Amino acid sequence: MKLDANSFGIFNKQSGSAVFLEYGDFSGFKFRVRIPPKTTTVVGLLGKPDWDATNEWMDAFGNQLPQPIGGGYSSDAHMYGQEHWCIRDNRDSLFAYESATGYEAFGDCDKPPGSFNFTGADDSLECLCDGNYACQMDRILFGIDAALETLDFQARVFQQRGILSFAPNQIPAATPTVVVVTVDLRGEANSTLRTVSSFVLYQISVDSRENTTGALAELLDFGSGADLVEGDHVYSGVVMVDANSTVGFQALPVFDGSVSTDLALRTFAAIQVVKGVVSPEMKDCKASTNQ
Repeated sequence: MKLDANSFGIFNKQSGSAVFLEYGDFSGFKFRVRIPPKTTTVVGLLGKPDWDATNEWMDAFGNQLPQPIGGGYSSDAHMYGQEHWCIRDNRDSLFAYESATGYEAFGDCDKPPGSFNFTGADDSLECLCDGNYACQMDRILFGIDAALETLDFQARVFQQRGILSFAPNQIPAATPTVVVVTVDLRGEANSTLRTVSSFVLYQISVDSRENTTGALAELLDFGSGADLVEGDHVYSGVVMVDANSTVGFQALPVFDGSVSTDLALRTFAAIQVVKGVVSPEMKDCKASTNQ
C-alpha cells in the first residue's frame, strides 16, 4: 500500500505485522518492521521479548546491565544512559544521518544533565500534578492554567470519560480473580490516540506512582474478550488481581510498536480494600484546584 509520495506499507492483517519502507534522495531506503501484536512484549533497549522485566537492560554485546535506580527522569538515569549506550566512536554508529548532519550533531556523550527546582510551587502541586513532571514544571513556570492545560492534553479522554474499566469491578478481598481490563477509544477525536495499536498495562504504587512490576498485560483490539469487534478502538486484556494491598494500574499507549511514556496518560485506577471488597476507582485531583 502506498502511504504517501515517498513511503509504502506492507501489512499482514491476520498476524498484525507490517513492514514500512521510506525512500529519499540522500538517505536511501529506510525500513521499519512492526512485530505482530500477539507476539510482541515490552522490550527495553536491547532487551528480550519474554515479559521478564529483569533482563530488559543490556549492553551492545548482550550483557545484562543493572536496573537504573531512580526512574527515567533523574540525573542518575541520564548518567546511566551516557555510560552504557552513548556512542563515543563514530565508527561504532549504525545510524544514517540526514543531509547537513552527522555523528557530531548527536554526540554530546559527556554533556551534563539539566536540572529543575520543583520546590517553587504551593501545596496544590502534589494533588494537582500527581507526579506528572510536565504538569509540575508548567505549574511552577507558567501557573495553574498551563498545568491544567497540560493535564487536559494528556489525560482528558480517561478522566472525563473514564474509559479505563474493569470487569468485574468488585472482587472478594484476598481472593485471586481474573479481571478483564478495557480501554474504550470509540468516538475519540484525538488523531494521535486514534493511531494507538494497543495499550500496555502496568501495576503501580499508589503512593509513588512508579511501576512496581513489569508489564502485566497487553490490551489488544483483536475482537476477543470484552472487545467484540476487531478494529473498533476497544482494547482489552485480562489480569489476575489479588487485593492483599492497595495497588494501582497504569495503561500506556503503543504507537508503531513502541510504548509511549511521553504522553504520560494519567490512567491510575486504585484497587482499594473496602469492607471486604476491592473496587477500581479513578483517582482525580482536579476538584481540589477549584478550591
